Amino acid sequence: MSFVLWSTVLSIFDDLDDKLFAFDCFFNDVLDDFAPIKTFKSRGRSNPFITPEMKSLMKIRDCQRALARKTDDLWEIKIAEMEFVQEQIK
Repeated sequence: MSFVLWSTVLSIFDDLDDKLFAFDCFFNDVLDDFAPIKTFKSRGRSNPFITPEMKSLMKIRDCQRALARKTDDLWEIKIAEMEFVQEQIK
């Protein structure tokens, strides 16, 4: 805060509103330098109705999906799903 010439705010401007505006600008610049605003992404609330068993099943599902995408088995899964649905419709 010592690098801001606060006396210039008082000596340059005659109007009180101009002095206040200049002070506000200088002060916000100092705050931005020494205490910048940090943004972060907050995680969502935990769902109380999801049990640990459900979480483990979801983790298995996600791992299987990732494995299918890596090995290009995803198309085989979709084809099998379509065939199953068609059989169920018949």
